[in-house]
Amino acid sequence: MFQNRQSVSHSLAFRLLVRTTGKTARTVKKILVVDDDPAIRDVVVDILEMSDYKVKTASNGAEALDQIRSEQPAAVLLDLMMPVMDGWEFLRRCRRGPPCAAVPVAIMSAAHDAASAASRLGAQAYLAKPFEIDAVLDVVDRLSTLGEGGAEL
Repeated sequence: MFQNRQSVSHSLAFRLLVRTTGKTARTVKKILVVDDDPAIRDVVVDILEMSDYKVKTASNGAEALDQIRSEQPAAVLLDLMMPVMDGWEFLRRCRRGPPCAAVPVAIMSAAHDAASAASRLGAQAYLAKPFEIDAVLDVVDRLSTLGEGGAEL
């Protein structure tokens, strides 16, 4: 999916420079990235950190719920197919109540039914894997402004 991390980083740095030229400073928001694939987590973390987001990660839904209980993020990027607790179960449990219910969620998945599942489960956005850097940033920018209770630094 990602050829070489160094070339992705160089491409990312250039795109972010172009994207942020002329923009004003904003409050740093916390984003939780939930994916069992370390390569995907690392790339998404790089994308978001280079865009001035503070990022936490989890490798399954159970870890994500634990993290949200201790510190509420402004948004969650969530894979669906993971061990221990998959994304579907995470969303079902998350939507039951505070502190997770109000956190905006974007599904990141290559699953053929992920878009409809995202809609049924109340996710606010969907990113098809493989995704473009700009698509990730657009979704996170939009979602992180939705979560009124989202933690800011």
